[in-house]
Amino acid sequence: MAALNRFAGSVLLLGPMGAGKTTTARLLEQRHGFRCYSLAGPIRQVVDVAFPWLEGKPKSVRRVYLQRAGKFLRKFRPNPILYHAEAALLASSRPLVIDDGRTAEEAEWAARNGLSVVILTCDEEERRRRLVERDGMLPDPRAFQDRTEREWEKVEAPRVDTTNLSPEDVARAVLSLI
Repeated sequence: MAALNRFAGSVLLLGPMGAGKTTTARLLEQRHGFRCYSLAGPIRQVVDVAFPWLEGKPKSVRRVYLQRAGKFLRKFRPNPILYHAEAALLASSRPLVIDDGRTAEEAEWAARNGLSVVILTCDEEERRRRLVERDGMLPDPRAFQDRTEREWEKVEAPRVDTTNLSPEDVARAVLSLI
């Protein structure tokens, strides 16, 4: 029960690419005292070591590699992605906002550890517009077909549709759900 109280106030942001998870996490860190942690951090480290020719390439190019490396890492027990997230939680004196959540397993882990789980959604046309604005181009079409781009739909948690909201409005909506 101590872990549940220690992590109260922390939140996992779950949803598809382009929904605003990272933007929201950064705002919560900059303006509301959270510490930001990305579940994709360990995945990026694996991709950086295994595929050095991708260094400096836009996320639209790296996306399929990141998804495949994430799928590979999620097969291990204990799950190294969640292992590192738990270590970040234990090391932080502030509430964490964990972004890049994708799977039901990640949502279940968060709930078991007393974190709030909030799903950010967005109209597909707007998501694609955001991805092009951020990355200069859309990712490989295979990226949209990856199971992690849809698995969040199975999760029962409060949802915020970010389609017509400013980043500040999304952050306020998330705060109201924690």
